[in-house]
Amino acid sequence: MKKIISLLLFICFHFALLSADFEIVHLDIQAKLEENASLKVREELTYRVGEINGVLFDLDAKGNGPLRALSVYATDEEGNFQQIPQNHLDIREEDELYHIKVYAKTENRLRKFAFVYELEGGAKLYQDIAELNRVFVGKNWQAPIEKVRITISLPISVPSDSIHAYGHGPLTGNIKLEANTVSYELDNYYPGDFIEAHILFGPQGLSQVPNSLRVPEDAKERLLAEEKAWAEEANAQREKFQKLEKQGYFAFAMEAFLLAVYFIFVRFVLRKAKKISQELPEYLRELPTDDRPAIVGNLFQAEDSVKIFATIMDLVRKKYFQLEVQGKEQILRKISPEKNELSLTLYEQEIVEIYLHQLGDGIQVNLSQIAKQKFSKSLSQRILGWNTLVKREYFAKGYGNSKSPLIILGVLCCFLFLLMSIASFVFFQQIQFLFLIPILFAFLFPYTLNSKFPNPKTAESIEKWKAFKRFLEDYSLLREAKITSIYLWEHYFVYALVLGVADKVAKAYQFALEKGEISFPAGGNAFYYAPCLYSYIKQPSLQQQIQKTYQRSYQSIARSTSSSGMGRGGGFSGGSSGGGGSRGGGGAF
Repeated sequence: MKKIISLLLFICFHFALLSADFEIVHLDIQAKLEENASLKVREELTYRVGEINGVLFDLDAKGNGPLRALSVYATDEEGNFQQIPQNHLDIREEDELYHIKVYAKTENRLRKFAFVYELEGGAKLYQDIAELNRVFVGKNWQAPIEKVRITISLPISVPSDSIHAYGHGPLTGNIKLEANTVSYELDNYYPGDFIEAHILFGPQGLSQVPNSLRVPEDAKERLLAEEKAWAEEANAQREKFQKLEKQGYFAFAMEAFLLAVYFIFVRFVLRKAKKISQELPEYLRELPTDDRPAIVGNLFQAEDSVKIFATIMDLVRKKYFQLEVQGKEQILRKISPEKNELSLTLYEQEIVEIYLHQLGDGIQVNLSQIAKQKFSKSLSQRILGWNTLVKREYFAKGYGNSKSPLIILGVLCCFLFLLMSIASFVFFQQIQFLFLIPILFAFLFPYTLNSKFPNPKTAESIEKWKAFKRFLEDYSLLREAKITSIYLWEHYFVYALVLGVADKVAKAYQFALEKGEISFPAGGNAFYYAPCLYSYIKQPSLQQQIQKTYQRSYQSIARSTSSSGMGRGGGFSGGSSGGGGSRGGGGAF
């Protein structure tokens, strides 16, 4: 939990400190203990820099001091270490804590810094054991460190079988012991953590130790007992965390399952339409309502370009427009300038205005040439806003959606899931619980608030039109119906467009035409009396031309606007064995 809190605090601090842009990739500490107990240390830091003016380093000598020597190095452009001159260093000492400020402006590269120093009191000598105890990585680093490695070399005179190496800090750390060298490794250090080395070894290793570092007592049994207690506690914590981890995965799976159940609840309860009052046959052979194709398209959420095309075809069927096919070109022409448009709906009048007066010359428009025209922003907005007029009549007819009173329950469930995710994250300390929060706010919460279902009139009309659609889809029923009227075929076809079955109706029409089942008035032909079906079959690109109009409107709007936007071997133990250096840290400025 402490690690998570430390990381969150770091994130807040990092955003506040915008002047320093850096990451610490690696901290490599090499320490060599001499027989006189002095400890020679080299701490090498690898920074991934965006832009910094220099680095900060806190060296805590208390408990292992005094500090005998200090020098600082940094890599140049070629990657070679060069010593930092004294006039580029600012060193302040307070109670043996040395605050070191290194002025070294760096931009957009990896750069290494090395701090080399010697501590006179690197170890103590008891009568029966020698002890090295130091916090090599303190709590006060500004940023996480991706990888930490500490290598400590003991005097060659130390028998390897007398070495007992312990580590304190995050339980994910590891210790390796090889001959007279002890290594500590940790991935992902976070500010607030520390890494402490506690090494016990044979007293012959400190043969030249000064009297000030000699302790006239036996300490081996006491120190080993303390470390055993720390190790047992750490192992108990590991076992607890392992159980907690398994429980966390189970809890996450349960919460994900509950979210899936909740989604089903929203989809099939909050959004489920009420059953209609009357029972309908499976098929309806006649138009269920007197609604025009665009309104039916809204019932079935057809694309706007499809509704526009169906409306144009309906105006052709009603003889407001005449459609001529001249080679590969399609000409849409107003049949009579004096023809009364008052019987047209607002959205039908808008189609006449857009295609004849805006895209055409007032009398006709060449649909094949639309793709070559440049659309003004106002025209594009007008085309894209056409469906607003359709919706206005759609709602005026009493169509629309209703909301379930259970939505308030759904909203409460969303907040309950939010609290569960936060509580699970805090309790189990597993980051995956936080991933559920964006799902809640970006998807489930809006999905709940927008839960709607068709009102009774809408639901009834949808079911009726579905029954009519099934009739149009069933080729055998169309043949059985023996539709002989060319006008009826045309009428059915304009609705088939918004119902998504235009190809099937066109195919059935062709078959009936070839079999001679369709009658024409004397002297008539298929194109004259069925211009919609004829053009759709003979000129498949006709609908594409209308769709291009809609697509060009989107492109015109998109191009006319712009937007801008502003971390003998085994694992570490918890606790601390009291080593010096815990106030150490660093960062950049």
